[in-house]
Amino acid sequence: MALYMVQLEIVPRQLFGWARQTGVTAVDRGYLAHSAMRIVFGDAAPQPFAVYGNGQNPFLKVLGYTASEPEALRAGLALAEPILSEAFPAERILGKAMPTQFASGTRYAFQVECCPVTRNGKDGNVREKDAFLAACDAAPQGGVDRGQVYTAWTGAEIARDGAAELLECSMKGFQLFTPVRRKGKGSLPRSIGQRPRARMDGVLRVVDADAFAALLARGVGRHRAFGLGMMLLRPV
Repeated sequence: MALYMVQLEIVPRQLFGWARQTGVTAVDRGYLAHSAMRIVFGDAAPQPFAVYGNGQNPFLKVLGYTASEPEALRAGLALAEPILSEAFPAERILGKAMPTQFASGTRYAFQVECCPVTRNGKDGNVREKDAFLAACDAAPQGGVDRGQVYTAWTGAEIARDGAAELLECSMKGFQLFTPVRRKGKGSLPRSIGQRPRARMDGVLRVVDADAFAALLARGVGRHRAFGLGMMLLRPV
């Protein structure tokens, strides 16, 4: 399956105006971009993706992966309501095809902002927990390092299905955030509790080309609708 990297630039004033009109006023910026992109672009909307920019910038930049060509995103604007059409200027939608093969043994430097959580099921309920706090629970004697825990978590994520091997990794940033989302159209925004948000940089080696391509397309970890999990690569 072909994979494309697309770049969108969003006009914040129009995006937040649409949010106010629809009553979506208390959600994470990444989830707000996700919601608008799904409405405008449908299945062609990029995910995983990352959002860049702040209130001082005239645009928010979105980078993301999608199986659809950039022309499919531009076509979606023809059917969008006016305020969303203005939020995603067609001339600022860029894209390129990603490599069709990631040869086994190739090394890449990577950067990813992700949500390092563990999941455990008890009594039929699945519960998420910060991987660092889970490690602290397992080591009551203390001495647990957050960066090391997240590095191990990142290694396990990229090794899923035999995709890649982690060679180097370090935590470059960390904060807690509170994801807020709606369960359905017309429902009120609802917090799902605090989650960790970590920027991880490192070097990996591709083990299985197909599995690695699937990892890029899927994204790293959970809560990818909040602008998390997009892995950016560069040559080593």
